Formats: sequence, structure tokens, C-alpha cells
Amino acid sequence: DSLLGWSKVPNARADNYTSEYQVTERINSAGLRGPDLPYNKPEGTRRVLLLGDSFLEGYTVDEPDLISSVVERSLQAADPTARYEVVNGGTAGYATDQELLFF
Repeated sequence: DSLLGWSKVPNARADNYTSEYQVTERINSAGLRGPDLPYNKPEGTRRVLLLGDSFLEGYTVDEPDLISSVVERSLQAADPTARYEVVNGGTAGYATDQELLFF
């Protein structure tokens, strides 16, 4: 990536199998982990962007166990009348400079 150094390939899939974990990492059309979301936030939706490195990307866990997924479920449970979308902007190896540029 000419701005960030590297980024994930949109619509990619990787099978990460080690003696510690077995995970299929799916990258959405925006090049992020998590579900495909429209770029424009739907009216009445509260959207949260999480920025980070491999811990946030969660390459060792399945999608329901990502930090972003857990935060989204927690927010939704705390306020069931609202609509939340939590975007996982984590990429392995990123530091605060890349996170700022991504933002």
C-alpha cells in the first residue's frame, strides 16, 4: 500500500492453522475483518471504528470472537433500542502512525 505500507486484500480468505488455533480469516470488500458494511452509515446507526494491530485484527480467532464483534454485541445488549456497527480497522503490524493515516 503506497500510503500505509501494507494492507489486507479485499475479499481475501486465509486459513490460519497452527498447533494453537485453526481459523479461517475472511477479509471483506473494504479490506477489513468483519461483515461488509455500506461506506455511508445508515441513518440512526451509531458506528464505532476500532484501530489497532494484529491483536485487534484477531487473526487467531473466529469472527464472532473478534474484539469488534464482542464490543458490538455488548453495545447492542446495553441499548437494544439503538443500532450499532463496530468496524474492525486492525491490521497486523500496524503502529499508531499507520492507524492515524488509515483514519
